[in-house]
Amino acid sequence: MQTRRQVIRRVLSSTVIALVVALEFVGCIRLSGDVSGDPLNEGHPCPNAWYSMNWFDYTTASWPDHDVTSEYPFLATAEIFTATGGCYIGFEDCGTNRDLFIDPSDPSLGYNFDQLVLALKGVRNAGLKPYVVTGNVPVQLSTDPEIGVFNVNTQPPANFSEYRNYIASLAESLVDNFGLDEVRSWQWGVLTEYNNADWYILDEESYFALYDWTVCALESVLGSGLYIGAHACTQCEGDRGWTSVDLLDHVLKGVNYCTGQIGSPLAFFTDSFYESSPGNPGDMSDLKSTAQYLRRQLSLRGLDDLPLGIDEGRILSGPDELPLLSRAVGATYQASLDALMFKIMMDYEVDYYSRWNVNTDGLLSSSPVNPIATNVALLTTKMIGSTLYSVSVVGLPSTRKDMVDGVIGLSNSTLSLFVFNHNPEMDGGGTESVDVSICGISDHKNENLVTVVWTLDDNNGQFWNVWWQDMLDNDIQSFLSGWSKYSDQILLTDPTEISYFDSRRSTYQSLSQMTPQTTTLPVDSDGCITTSLTMTPHSVQLLQVQL
Repeated sequence: MQTRRQVIRRVLSSTVIALVVALEFVGCIRLSGDVSGDPLNEGHPCPNAWYSMNWFDYTTASWPDHDVTSEYPFLATAEIFTATGGCYIGFEDCGTNRDLFIDPSDPSLGYNFDQLVLALKGVRNAGLKPYVVTGNVPVQLSTDPEIGVFNVNTQPPANFSEYRNYIASLAESLVDNFGLDEVRSWQWGVLTEYNNADWYILDEESYFALYDWTVCALESVLGSGLYIGAHACTQCEGDRGWTSVDLLDHVLKGVNYCTGQIGSPLAFFTDSFYESSPGNPGDMSDLKSTAQYLRRQLSLRGLDDLPLGIDEGRILSGPDELPLLSRAVGATYQASLDALMFKIMMDYEVDYYSRWNVNTDGLLSSSPVNPIATNVALLTTKMIGSTLYSVSVVGLPSTRKDMVDGVIGLSNSTLSLFVFNHNPEMDGGGTESVDVSICGISDHKNENLVTVVWTLDDNNGQFWNVWWQDMLDNDIQSFLSGWSKYSDQILLTDPTEISYFDSRRSTYQSLSQMTPQTTTLPVDSDGCITTSLTMTPHSVQLLQVQL
């Protein structure tokens, strides 16, 4: 029997040992993986996580006169929001023409799909495939139209059969202009954030009917097997919206409002995800929980393989509390935040995110400046098709709240390590030392392997700090009214200030270029690569080892 004093000594001794062990790992992060083990996600390859880009109002868009995919190889799709109606100039509170009629105030005069056809030709000329989001309902096709906060009619059709004819006629026009096989290859959606009262009436059965009749109309012209799905808003559930996954039950076992049969086609499911502002919360914890929730809900319904995407999101507002035009900041913070987002997407099988821009001008410049977030997308594109493996991280960061993590991918000829140092605060974070060990490279024991290293930080692949100082030094203030100056899409309104930015454009372009470094890394007799990295605040690195 131990005395009380002996027990106290034993407990104190254990506590001291634990504290010493913990202190040993403070300021030294150990990141490891083993590519001989079981892959993530049953071996599903790394997807193109950034293949889509949004156009909120295609009626005012200008389209590139060249194929943009050589500059942005991750881009494949242009998502056209609210493509088929919901407003026309002349109706109260409407500021744009979306209703596709000869005279939107009098649908009986016939359809006119020319403006949408012209926009979709612009999409194809840019080397992209359309993702056509149908809706909202044309004003004069609703009994009591109401224009919501997004400048669209939030009410359902007065006659769903009439609405079906409208969508079917659009499909016929598209086939006439592009050909059946081409139009069948496009992605289709039915409404934006369908369970959000700001977009559509808070009545899930009404949306189920809209979805069924829309799919029915498209299939009547294009045939079955379309890549068509729906865009939810789980963050809207509660007072602002109904439970988004109820749609899954409807398409699986509900009565189809158009056909009268059981079920309706659903080829993919997407969501919106936003953080309020940098640092709020800044850790993508909501994305992680949302992805887990949606994947679980899909699995419970036998839809494990259904593609899951994010059709809009990232950060709503800048530090100045004004909305971000691109939903992204230009600071290096965005690099590590996007890297963290990519990590969560890969871990929880979120197939893609549809972004709002790719450069400081959106997409339309013939001489673009790429923000650091675009460079993150360009780096992850190098991992497409790789088999992904688990990453283990132990140790405590030197700076509180720093989040060091990564993604490991393996292809036939390349081992990739994508690693980042994120801090939830835009101006927070410290430099972290990271010891890396990747094992399972048994075919290359005792060899030195050529390794290419890309780095993104304040001084690499980043122009923003220089631009910000230029802005302060020249008292530049003519940012688009009502929008945050922290956005990585820079829209100025004063001609003199625009000219100044253009005069510095080549400098910014040079600073935003990524310059890889080449080194060699040894593989030891156990088939493991070890190296040490120094990760500055919000930095991102991609190491690609040539096998």
